[in-house]
Amino acid sequence: MAFVAMNDERKLDPVYLEIDPAVIKLPNVMITDAPSNQKGVERIVAATALDKLDLDVLYKRMEWKDPAVLDRLKIAEKYEILIPTSLDKRYIVGGL
Repeated sequence: MAFVAMNDERKLDPVYLEIDPAVIKLPNVMITDAPSNQKGVERIVAATALDKLDLDVLYKRMEWKDPAVLDRLKIAEKYEILIPTSLDKRYIVGGL
């Protein structure tokens, strides 16, 4: 979504916030393995979803020139964490 907003007529300048990973443990937090606004995307309880996601490609050093690794990365970058309520500011640890 950020890419589209930066490159259409809006020319928005997004701000990326660093969020404490502890939000995963909050009640009712869900994760999707694709953009959550796509039809048919399943929302999975965070504790269950973490075991199913390809987190290595996001957090470990890899051979970025390998097309298979790039394909994995493109998918993983679309993961979303869905927080059903407002987020207390103590969970925002950087980016402001």
